[in-house]
Amino acid sequence: MILVRKSIFASIAFTGMLPGDLVVCPAIRPPRQGDDDAIVESNQSKPLSLLTAAPTETTIGAMRRCCLAVLLVGTSAFAQTMGKASFAVYEKGKQVGTLDTSVSRTDEGWRIQSSMQTKGSVPVRIVNLDLLYDRNWFGRWMTMEMKQPDNVIVHVAVGRTTAQTDVVRPTDARFQSSSVSPNTILLPERAYGAYEAVAARLSKGPPGGDLPLFVAPIGETRAMVDGVTTEQVRTTRGSITATHYVLTEIRTRPTRVDLWADRGRLLRLDLPGVQVSIVRTDVRP
Repeated sequence: MILVRKSIFASIAFTGMLPGDLVVCPAIRPPRQGDDDAIVESNQSKPLSLLTAAPTETTIGAMRRCCLAVLLVGTSAFAQTMGKASFAVYEKGKQVGTLDTSVSRTDEGWRIQSSMQTKGSVPVRIVNLDLLYDRNWFGRWMTMEMKQPDNVIVHVAVGRTTAQTDVVRPTDARFQSSSVSPNTILLPERAYGAYEAVAARLSKGPPGGDLPLFVAPIGETRAMVDGVTTEQVRTTRGSITATHYVLTEIRTRPTRVDLWADRGRLLRLDLPGVQVSIVRTDVRP
């Protein structure tokens, strides 16, 4: 296997697989000093008929699988977690509602679905939030059906640099077009389940920088990453290592947002300005 080392990346082109695909290959121990000499000596002691004269389908296939496995280990430490999650919504330390989310794969990328109901100072009921993202977690399409505090359906379709927004109420409908970044995150007002995409993007990208946020139907703003730390969080299944991001969203005034992510998924969201917290139900106090 040591003889393959110099051609490892050249073999990737033949795999025909996508990052994130699971590959199982035999365990490969690290080379030790003297291995190369041992291989040369061993090969010299063999008859020419026992040496591999040219690559075969078997050897090329093994090289492809093992090379891809090495590449995945070296470059893709982050793997997006899929499935459903439930949250409790708190206001001023008191539980006022619940939130449910689901993250799944699609042919084009990712899908987030969510619903929420709260009875705090501003009652909110979102019966359906549906968000589509491409493989890079760039927002592409959104629909939200809200019953409180507004009875409205909002649709957003993102093109290369333009977002088409439809706002439909029982008595009227408005349609508008606005400029948008191609890598925007769809974050409708009060729809906290949409922060699943923020958690995914933060976990996927390098620390720091900023994120474009499309706050439907208002328009695009940005969030700056002010700090990143790791913390141990107790859950019903034991302690986990979560990443804590401190953000500043540019709203009417700069707004602090604290977000904790667990393997690319939303774990906790704190909005200190309005004293609201969204905490996954398996998190212990």
